[in-house]
Amino acid sequence: MASQMVHFSVTTGTPVLQAVGPPNKQINVTGFSVTSDTTNICYLKLWWQGNSNTAPVIGTTAPNATFQIPASTGLTKLLYSPLSNAGPCFASVTKSAADTDTTALTAGAVITIFIE
Repeated sequence: MASQMVHFSVTTGTPVLQAVGPPNKQINVTGFSVTSDTTNICYLKLWWQGNSNTAPVIGTTAPNATFQIPASTGLTKLLYSPLSNAGPCFASVTKSAADTDTTALTAGAVITIFIE
C-alpha cells in the first residue's frame, strides 16, 4: 500500500477531532511530524473508531495512542511497526495527557500524519 500524508493545523480554540485518511477504511499510522508554537508540552492523540458506527469524542473516549510533543519545537517520529486498529482513524492535540483532557493549546501546532 502506498504511503500518504495527512496535514492539519491546530489553533487555540477548543480541540477538534480530525479524520486521518479516508472514511470507512482501516488506517495504518506509520509516523507523524508535529511542529508546535506553544511554550507548553502538548499531546497528539490518536483514536480508531473500531467496529462502532460512532466517532470518538475528545475527553470522553480514551485514545488508542498518546504522544508527548516537546514545547516550542516539535517532534518527528517514524514508527518501526505501524499503529493500526479496526475502522477509520482520528487525531487531535490537547494540552494535557489525560484521556479526559479537552484543554486547548495556548498557541498553534501543525501536524502531518503518515499513513498507509
